[in-house]
Amino acid sequence: MAMDMAIVKEEIKTFLEKEGIVAMRASAMGFYERLLGLSGFGLGGILYMSGKKSGRDGGMELKGLAQKLGISTEDTIREALPVMFTETRWGELNVDSMTENEIIFSLKDSVLARGLKRKKPSCTPIAGALAGIVEVLLDKKADGKEIECVSQGKEKCIFEIKIKQ
Repeated sequence: MAMDMAIVKEEIKTFLEKEGIVAMRASAMGFYERLLGLSGFGLGGILYMSGKKSGRDGGMELKGLAQKLGISTEDTIREALPVMFTETRWGELNVDSMTENEIIFSLKDSVLARGLKRKKPSCTPIAGALAGIVEVLLDKKADGKEIECVSQGKEKCIFEIKIKQ
């Protein structure tokens, strides 16, 4: 079924107006940067699992919206999920490749990497969130990993989501 992206975008905006929150970027980033300073204490796993749980919750909302609009699972991942990321200002998400075993996402202007300089990727919660969303949409277990990050001086953040069969 062909998808009218204007309708999808409007539905996502309406949903976010009711359910979303607004935060000051500088304050949120300052908090996150200080939190990352603790990452040597095993915080990475906590951030990933928290992101994954949040992703599952968001995935349920996105799945319900997709069912309401009659959108296929593939179109939900390829089209509606990037709209949701953009509208929530997490960054400009793109599906670079998608097979039954793996999805590669790229993210420009990641809210978690913007302005940071680090040796390790800094968007661990987003890797978890993407894995959680994919789990719900595909009804299969998934694991996510950020393999490149803007905070490392890369052009964009790259996430690899492995889907378990």
